[in-house]
Parts: sequence; structure tokens; C-alpha cells
Amino acid sequence: MTAEKNCVLDGQDINKVFYYRTPESISTEIGGETVILNMKTGKYCGLNEVGTVVWEELEKQKKFDDLKSRILQEFNVSEEDCTAHLITFLNDMAANSLIEVKVEADR
Repeated sequence: MTAEKNCVLDGQDINKVFYYRTPESISTEIGGETVILNMKTGKYCGLNEVGTVVWEELEKQKKFDDLKSRILQEFNVSEEDCTAHLITFLNDMAANSLIEVKVEADR
């Protein structure tokens, strides 16, 4: 894999991008929602039910399509809306240093 990227797509093939939690990010569930804090940066966010599912998946490295498939299985949402909202969500999480993004090297 290549060096970490600061944004989700950054001109890369989405099928070569991996997402995962930063080691500094801790989380807890409160009333069906998840609250995340990056201990190093002090940045935090609260997640709804859909965001919580994505966060749970990001315990291990995941590709975009894996995350999208999980959301489509659990929630009544169109594939187009799911893709658009997931890209926005992952970009926000990466921008706030709550997840890390790596791009697989070309072979």
C-alpha cells in the first residue's frame, strides 16, 4: 500500500482505497448513537444509526464497496444516495482525523 491520503477519493480508483479507524480514536455508544473522540487531536463527532454501522465496520480495513454493501443490506436507501452520502461521510471522518485512508499500490 502507498502512503496515507487525507481525503477519500483524491483522484484514486475507489476500488483501491481502504478505510479504517485511527489508533487514537476512541468511541462509546450512548442511547443507540456512537460518540467518537480522537485523543490526539481532540476532534470528535456523534454518529447516527447508519454512521454507527460504518464505524463498526471500520474496526478492520474495509473497501468502499464493502461499506456500501453493508449499508444497502441494512437500510432502505437507493444505491445512488448511499454512494453519495458514504463518500461525504468518509471525507468528513478523514478530514477530522477519525479514520485513515490508504490507497493500494498498483501492481
